[in-house]
Amino acid sequence: MPRGPRAPPPELAELPPRGLTWVYASSTVFFVTGGIFYLYLAHVLAPDDLGTVVVLSAVALIASTAAVLGLGAGFQHFLAFYLGRGDGDRLRNLVSSALATAAVLAVVAAVAVASASWPLSVFFFHTPRFALTIELLGLYSGLATAATILQSVLLGLQRFAVYARVYMAASIATYGLPVLLLQFVPGVVTIVVGWTAGSAIGLLLCLVAVLRGTRPLAPLMLGRGARLGGAPISRSLLLYSIPIFASSLIGTSASYVDRLVLASLTALSTVGVYNYAILMTTGSMFLVGPVATVLVPRISAMFGRSDLDAIRAAGRTSITLVVLVFVPFALGLAAVGPFVLRLLLGSTFVSASVPLAMLLVISAASIPYVILVALASGIRRTGLLLEASALALLANVGLSVGLVPSAGMIGAAVGNSAMYWVALLTVYFGLRGTDLVRFDTASIARIWLASLAMFVTVALPLALLGYRAAFVVGFIAVGVVVLLVSLRLVRAVPADAVTALVAQLPKWAAFVCPLVCWVAGCHDCDHPAELSGAPTRGDAEAK
Repeated sequence: MPRGPRAPPPELAELPPRGLTWVYASSTVFFVTGGIFYLYLAHVLAPDDLGTVVVLSAVALIASTAAVLGLGAGFQHFLAFYLGRGDGDRLRNLVSSALATAAVLAVVAAVAVASASWPLSVFFFHTPRFALTIELLGLYSGLATAATILQSVLLGLQRFAVYARVYMAASIATYGLPVLLLQFVPGVVTIVVGWTAGSAIGLLLCLVAVLRGTRPLAPLMLGRGARLGGAPISRSLLLYSIPIFASSLIGTSASYVDRLVLASLTALSTVGVYNYAILMTTGSMFLVGPVATVLVPRISAMFGRSDLDAIRAAGRTSITLVVLVFVPFALGLAAVGPFVLRLLLGSTFVSASVPLAMLLVISAASIPYVILVALASGIRRTGLLLEASALALLANVGLSVGLVPSAGMIGAAVGNSAMYWVALLTVYFGLRGTDLVRFDTASIARIWLASLAMFVTVALPLALLGYRAAFVVGFIAVGVVVLLVSLRLVRAVPADAVTALVAQLPKWAAFVCPLVCWVAGCHDCDHPAELSGAPTRGDAEAK
């Protein structure tokens, strides 16, 4: 365990430790802009072109993930770690090294993808016609690689609000520019040009944010001869990052295996339809992703202070919160999936409703994995992530190859869904020996009970009566009431989750606080007063 912390220097003491609301806002913008982008493509592109865009997106994401080498997560962890210990010298060297690393790896990613353009085009599209498009995709991958590392710097320094604003602007540019350019020049190449231009704007904003948003550490970026804090830190960072690199590469590949297998064994139009089931499932993760984004640097800082009790409490409360937020949403979306697919995409895409339901329910059952990964990253157990990703990849490959030829999209969904449970069990059993994993099993079980009551209330009548708009709206309203009443009746929301949830609500959302307290069964609590800034009973007693 690391030694105890020193008091942070004055210029570091003002760095804000909280920003979950901002990160949620950035994830929401990313989800909305990405959703609008793919909805637009579904209406303007032919199914084959849509499948081509999906494959190109997968290639770019895998390439940029590989090029980062896990160093983004490494810089994030060690910046937060030494921020918690108040070591300004180490922070200066780390940020300087991160800037240089981002530039080098961006070039590596661009050259690697461009060099492999011909074989990639022949393998995925059975023609060299897309080789030039993939070369341009290499530039997009390089820009995305650099942006990923610089965003990790902002997260490591816990500049959550700055990170969120940059991420929102980058998301709008990356998804908005292709839509704008398609108005003038239709085609797949135009989309890649738009991605590249948007990513360049995002990278520029990120660089400016790092230079301006970390002014307390500005001398490190202007000084000469800065290095990675000496051999011990360099070795520690690499030992931390290498498993993250392998895990990210394998995990990203694993998440696309079912789609790539589907593309190689069926028509591209099938991939385009199935991709929307995946997009809706992964898009739903915006509800819990921000919790993990904020939690990793916070746990790293706690680890730097050797505050194990705080790590246990943060993990336990975070698991309960992500279950409370994600499980009802996932089951509700599964209940109305056919209606949503028809409304947003058209009747052609309704065939993805069963894979969508499978993906959502299994993702909900394994959602604590998000917090366990954050915990493992924060306490330097990154080897577990490598094991989890490798086993998840094997599960997806085996099941997809075995089931896709006979079951099509259903087989692909089975393979994708298996990844989550394999990864959850691997990380959980790997962390048991640390004595840092805590579950509020009673609350989690009660949340599931209330969510299932809501699911049955919505799904069963719609399956019998049909998915007409009036029926769907009416039963959604009934389902929400059933959910809230059930959560209250079974006492599903514990006090620590209520306190954490209310603490992160912005003041403009104060009207939600009484409802949260009612659902949790709070009586005569101070939560509304704390959120609005009004004096509480504790303040009066102290006075």
